[in-house]
Amino acid sequence: MRLPPLLHVCSFQDEAGKIECKVCGDGFYQGQAGQLACTAIPAGSYGTGGDGLTRTGVSLCDVGSSCPGGGAAPVQCNGVTLFQVRRGLE
Repeated sequence: MRLPPLLHVCSFQDEAGKIECKVCGDGFYQGQAGQLACTAIPAGSYGTGGDGLTRTGVSLCDVGSSCPGGGAAPVQCNGVTLFQVRRGLE
C-alpha cells in the first residue's frame, strides 16, 4: 500500500540550488509555492495558517477588533467610543 506524501509547509527559498525552505518569520507570510520572498502582514490584518513563523495567508481584522499587523493577534476592542475618550468619560 502506497501512502500519500507528507504535507510540508515551505515558506520561501531565495538561494539557487538549495533543497530546504526558509521560514518567513514573525510578521510575514507566504502562501504560494516557488516564491523568493515573504510578504509583511499589513495593519488591519492578521496571519493565518501554519504557525507564527510559517504563516500561509492573511485575513482582514474582524469588526470589533484591532489588528496592528505584523505578527500580532487580533485584540478585542473594549467598547470605549471616540466620543468618550475625547470627553474623558472612559
